[in-house]
Amino acid sequence: MRRADFFCRTSYKLALKTGFYEFQAARDAYREATAAIGGMHKDLVLDWIKNQALMLTPIAPHWAEYVWQELLQQV
Repeated sequence: MRRADFFCRTSYKLALKTGFYEFQAARDAYREATAAIGGMHKDLVLDWIKNQALMLTPIAPHWAEYVWQELLQQV
């Protein structure tokens, strides 16, 4: 079942879980695809981190706040 289907059925936990693992898989695929040409692009990695923190804010607000304030503001 797709993430959008979970949202439509108001299964937010399943939607977040599915989205989280799809997001991780996309990052892993990008890392593998770019390994031979010098690695991942810094700006794309930072965007990924920002989006990951935003996605997890409702579930882990303290972790997301730490990532946003301590890690992303220093870049």
